[in-house]
Amino acid sequence: MTIVGPKSACGIGPRHVARFTILLALATSIAWGVRVCILEGFVYEWPRHFRGDFYNAMFGSWNGQGIYYGPVFVMEHWFVTLAPSVFNEYFYGVMNVPLLLLALFFATKASRLAGLAAIVGVAAWACFQWVPYAFSVSANPEMVELMLLCAAWFAVSRRTSLGLTATVAATMTKRIPIVFLPLVIIAEPTKRSIAVLGVVGLVGVAVLGLGQHTGPDAMARFTLNSAALLLQQTGTSGYHALPTDDVPDILAQPFAYPSQFLGLSNALARLFGRSINDWTLPFFQGFYYVVALGVLGFATYLAFALLHGPRRIPRRDAEVLSFGIFFALMPLVAITTHPHTFIFVLPTWTAIVALVGLDPNVWRKRALAALAAGCYFFIGFPAPIVLVDRYLGTHIRFSVPFQDPIWANLILLFGLFAYGSIRLHDHARAADERESLSSSLIPDPPMRPAAEPTGSQSG
Repeated sequence: MTIVGPKSACGIGPRHVARFTILLALATSIAWGVRVCILEGFVYEWPRHFRGDFYNAMFGSWNGQGIYYGPVFVMEHWFVTLAPSVFNEYFYGVMNVPLLLLALFFATKASRLAGLAAIVGVAAWACFQWVPYAFSVSANPEMVELMLLCAAWFAVSRRTSLGLTATVAATMTKRIPIVFLPLVIIAEPTKRSIAVLGVVGLVGVAVLGLGQHTGPDAMARFTLNSAALLLQQTGTSGYHALPTDDVPDILAQPFAYPSQFLGLSNALARLFGRSINDWTLPFFQGFYYVVALGVLGFATYLAFALLHGPRRIPRRDAEVLSFGIFFALMPLVAITTHPHTFIFVLPTWTAIVALVGLDPNVWRKRALAALAAGCYFFIGFPAPIVLVDRYLGTHIRFSVPFQDPIWANLILLFGLFAYGSIRLHDHARAADERESLSSSLIPDPPMRPAAEPTGSQSG
C-alpha cells in the first residue's frame, strides 16, 4: 500500500514553503529599502537641492580653474558650464541611481552570484542605511568611485586587462581609491593592462589639459595639493579669490563633529570625550595613521598570499575575498570619513554572500555569516533598534556602536582577516594531508636479490 504524502499529493513540500517564505521576506525587504531610498533620498531632499559637499563644490565657490577634487570632477563641471539648466544638481542627483545600479551589476557579476544568493545581495544593498543618505547629499564622486572600483573587480574576474584602468579612473575622481592599486596589480599583473592604462591615461591628460588650459606640471601640482587652488567667494566688494584649506592642517587632527565625520580618529576623540581643538587630538590622529597603514599593509600581504602564495586557495575564492576586504578598508583609510563613505562596504556584503556559498566548510561559512550579520546590523541596519527606542522610550540608537559604525567596520575587517588566514591554514593542511596520503600509497620498490660472491674456489 502506497502512502501519498503532502508533496506527492499537491507538489508542495516543506522545502518549497521555506524557499517561498525566504523569497517573500527578501522581496519585502527590497521593497522597503527602495521606498526609504525614494523618500529620504529624493522626495524629502528635492526641495533643498541635495545640498552637501558635492553641491557646495560643484555649484558653490569653485571658479572652475585648476584641478579640484580630481579630473573626473573637473570634466563633470564642464557640463555644468556648458548647459547649467540641464546639468544641474537634480541631474547629478538622479544620475546617482544608475551609477549605483551599475556598481551592483558589476559586483554581482564579479562574484558570480545567481539565483537566491543574488537576491540576498540585492537586499543587502537596498536596506543599507547609508544608501539613502548618499542619495540625499548627492554623493556623486563616491558613486562614481564605487561604480569604477566594482568595474575594476569585474574586469579582474574576467581577465579583460581593464581593471588597472578602472582603478586609476576611480583614483582620478578622488585620491583614496589609490589603495586598490596594489590589489589590482597583484590580481592582474599583465603587460597589456599597463599598456591599456598608458594609452587611456595619455588621452585623458590631453583632454583635461586642453579643457582646463593647464599644462602637465600645473595639473600635477593642483591634483596633489588642493591648497594651490583658488576658490571664488562673495564678499562686500564682490567676488575675490582665496586659497582653499591647507591640506596639512586638515590632516593634523580629527574633527569631533559626530554627524559628518565618522572616521577612527573622530570616534576615538568622541570615545574619550575630547572637545574640538583639544591638545590631545593630534595624538589620536597619529594613532589612526599607524592603524590604517598597518591594516592596509596586512590586507595587501593577505591578498598576495591568497592569490599567489605557495598554499593559495582557489582563484575565485581568493579574488572575492581580497576585493571584499579592500572595499571594507575604504571607510578606515578615507581619513575624513563621511557617513556616505560607508557605501563602499556594499560590495563587501556581496563578496560575503558569495563566500558563504563557495566555502565547503560548514563551520567557516556559519562563522562568516554570523560576522556579516552582526556587522551589517551595527554599520547599516539600525531600523529594528529605532522601533525599540520608539516603543520603549530607550536611546540605544544613540549609543557608541550605532553612532560610530567604524568600530563595527574594524570588527568586520579583522574578522575577514581571520577568515582569510584560516582558509590559508586549512588549505595548506589539506594539501599536506593529500601529499602524505599519496606518498603512502606509492608501493616500495622491489628488493633486489643479493649478488652472489664472485671469485675462484680452492679445493
